[in-house]
Amino acid sequence: MRIFICVSICLCINMFGPPGFCSGKTIFVNNVSGNDSFAGDSQNAPFRTIAQAVRRVTPGDTIRLTHTGVMYKESLVLHDVRGKKDARIVVEGNGAVISGTEDVDLNEWEEISPGLFKNDGIYADRRFNMDVINRYFFLFDGKINRMNRCLKGKNVPFKKPEDLEENEWTFLENEKAFYIRLNTSEKATYIEMPVRSNGVAITGSTQYVTIKNLTCKNLYNDGFGITHSAREIRFYEIKSLYCGDDGISAHADCEFSVNGFLSEGNGTGICDTGNSKTSYDNVTIKDCVGFDLFFLNERSGGAEHVIVNSIIYTNANSGVVFSTERADGSINIRMQNVVVNNSSKSGRGFRTLGKTYVEMKDCVFRD
Repeated sequence: MRIFICVSICLCINMFGPPGFCSGKTIFVNNVSGNDSFAGDSQNAPFRTIAQAVRRVTPGDTIRLTHTGVMYKESLVLHDVRGKKDARIVVEGNGAVISGTEDVDLNEWEEISPGLFKNDGIYADRRFNMDVINRYFFLFDGKINRMNRCLKGKNVPFKKPEDLEENEWTFLENEKAFYIRLNTSEKATYIEMPVRSNGVAITGSTQYVTIKNLTCKNLYNDGFGITHSAREIRFYEIKSLYCGDDGISAHADCEFSVNGFLSEGNGTGICDTGNSKTSYDNVTIKDCVGFDLFFLNERSGGAEHVIVNSIIYTNANSGVVFSTERADGSINIRMQNVVVNNSSKSGRGFRTLGKTYVEMKDCVFRD
């Protein structure tokens, strides 16, 4: 009797990845038609929230956000989310926008005089502290108002409530109270306040993650914040617009790369700290307030940063600054094909402080 043994061999082929790379499932998110009770496995049954997709993600998976035209009112939080070298986790934003704000309901505010409103509950309810307040802002009819304050820039004292003009705000620390002034004789003003810290927060030992085509807007801290020991994080074609602090920021000893980044109207365009290692290609920084480009090592040991093929319009108070704070700390920086245009004419376009080593090639400094 002859015995035939059938052996099934599964070959994983991916035309868009390296040999042996096995693509995983696609998880769909739609903040208009989705529902977190759906399966999330098709455009016809998408999850409603990004958080639900993150809970289901495994190595090799793609989270695909639908660009609905409605901003996502939540953050993308990746804590200890691990892809693999041959099975990266991908978040495809498709141009979607993560917003840090919620509408202000004046019914929750006390009108203490015509057009002057007070709220002394937000500070405690949102668990704010003065570090948050020092980077805070409100939006009046979509336009940001920082009241000439910025965490890393020049700060004027908060106004007295009675001195506020139309579409201005202030905060009294002794009362833990916000005040806003409106012109109630005209059409209603659309008011927003930031309630989310970061648009994208990557923490812990997250690794082998790619984020594409995503915009973060109006967060009270950073658009993109990466910290702890995050490794092999890649960003492509991202934007950070009008955030309270940094457009993107590296902390601790994380490592990531960025290819295609617009940082506009933020407190600081880019701020990388600690022993981080970062690489930027094709970056535009403009209309920022405190710093435009800030590489700071406040720790012992070294940090490494690369920025190439980029343009920086130095409107901010401190322009481009590379700095170390400790004698046993250092920063190595490589700049190539970078234009620094001192739009503010402040004379503070570029400074190095402490033990910083900068290699430049084909760079232009204007004014």
